[in-house]
Amino acid sequence: MKPLLFALIIPITLGSSRIQAQANDSIYTGRDCNNRLKALRMPLLGEIGDLALIDSLLTGAADSSAHLTWVEVRYGKDGTLEGLEVNGVRSRSDRDRVKSRFAQQLKLKRLPVGPFELEVARLSYNGQVRLLAGSVTCKPRAHRVAPDPKIEFIRNTEPETVAHRDVVVEFILESNGIISDAWISSPSGVARVDSLALQFFRAESFDPAIVGTAPVPALVVQTLKF
Repeated sequence: MKPLLFALIIPITLGSSRIQAQANDSIYTGRDCNNRLKALRMPLLGEIGDLALIDSLLTGAADSSAHLTWVEVRYGKDGTLEGLEVNGVRSRSDRDRVKSRFAQQLKLKRLPVGPFELEVARLSYNGQVRLLAGSVTCKPRAHRVAPDPKIEFIRNTEPETVAHRDVVVEFILESNGIISDAWISSPSGVARVDSLALQFFRAESFDPAIVGTAPVPALVVQTLKF
């Protein structure tokens, strides 16, 4: 979807099945939802595996230049474990080591339904390990804000080669709808454009992602078009 200034992208693939809101499920009203995952419960980090081991694995392999080091856990349509992907590490050997050891100690081998993705992520700036929803029942919903006059000024005054660029921002959207951390994952090459992009998203407000009936933290990717 394309709001005035940005397109919202969740790094997941959802089916076309949508939840039709009834009188008793108003939390889904107006949301982009996947009916297949309505019965799913978001697991806890402790259900994934030993937190100390996960922390040690991700910390030992983390690329200091990456904002996140994370393992993407993928489940198939029948809910069985389908595969793991490791990102934000220093080298191929680190990736292989984390993938092998994580697979050995992963407790959650099956879910009630699928397909579904989870992201076990270590934040580089504070060392915190988070469990984030990669797939969701309902995607986050942005509350629209008026175009930022500074952004409009840049779009109208900068040369076309500078002004008409996309800035990709990633952030962690908490279960209360608050952005707790945001960073530029694909810069425009113009410092003030990137700075304005971060300001824009930090000022934005959201309805959080939902898994089943519960709001959950999720990794969100958004593009701001200049």
